[in-house]
Amino acid sequence: MYQNQYYKNWGATYYFGTDGSRYTNQFLTTDEGTSYFDNDGIRFENRFYSNWGELYYFGSDGQLFVNKFYSNWGNLYYFGDAGIRYTNKFYSNWGALYYFGQDGARYTNKFYSNWGGMYYFGSDGVRYTNKFYTNWGKIYYFGDDGVRATNKSVNLGFGNIFFNGDGELAYSGNSFLSSIVNAAVLGWSKYGVLPSLTLSQAIIESGWGNSTLASVYHNLFGIKGSYNGQSANMATGEYLNGSYVTVNAGFRAYPTNDASVLDHALFLTQNSRYSNLLWDKSFVSVTTKIRQDGYATSPTYTSTLQNTINTYHLNLFDQLGFVL
Repeated sequence: MYQNQYYKNWGATYYFGTDGSRYTNQFLTTDEGTSYFDNDGIRFENRFYSNWGELYYFGSDGQLFVNKFYSNWGNLYYFGDAGIRYTNKFYSNWGALYYFGQDGARYTNKFYSNWGGMYYFGSDGVRYTNKFYTNWGKIYYFGDDGVRATNKSVNLGFGNIFFNGDGELAYSGNSFLSSIVNAAVLGWSKYGVLPSLTLSQAIIESGWGNSTLASVYHNLFGIKGSYNGQSANMATGEYLNGSYVTVNAGFRAYPTNDASVLDHALFLTQNSRYSNLLWDKSFVSVTTKIRQDGYATSPTYTSTLQNTINTYHLNLFDQLGFVL
């Protein structure tokens, strides 16, 4: 008679106890761990067990998962020190914080909202802490407590950077700059065009977004030609042979301000005469080069750009671009 002994047959494992009875709907705890035998006496292997409002898992060796991860269906799960699957629960290890949701799956590339704050867990499941997040053409920041910066300024070591009510990078007290500052900073990351140059040019060329070309056609930089086949014929003032004259010219027409900002960076990238200002981190240098390269005809263009950058502290966004 089998006593305190396993029995294997028919592709399954059974156990007979001290009295020789087969374990049925019963747990067995040994030095190896904890096992469970179902109504047919078969040991759970690679199988979930649900009871007491909780979920457990027994691995290929029939042992209960304890303080152990389980990966399946493209997700990662965790079973704690009592073997209970983490559900709506945080897990801390390796100096990082993780979260397992309602279905037990680890949050990955996913937002979490609680306690009046917004959090984000990245591709490795780690909660963002003192870290930027970029999506939808916008820039966000999660602070040292993991909460997304919202309606507040954050000092990142080079000055205060403001994030609006949606958590997006913005310029405090100025809706025009707020509408283009994200694209300007991302223009540095993607194309190497200094954000302060982009922002100061947008201010000057568009009259703070109030010119007809800017307000109707979203052309903030006075770039001529067409955009996706769209253009607008406008009168413009230019210096010709030392004299200021008015001429008609075709200008690119954009669907949004963001499209104009991104096309501005692309325009500078695709025109070889501006290659000398790409990835240049000095706004004094790039504002000089862009005038010399023939972007504008005004003899005071460089000084006007530099004065605008200094007045509105636009170089803060250069520093942000460098650390993004």
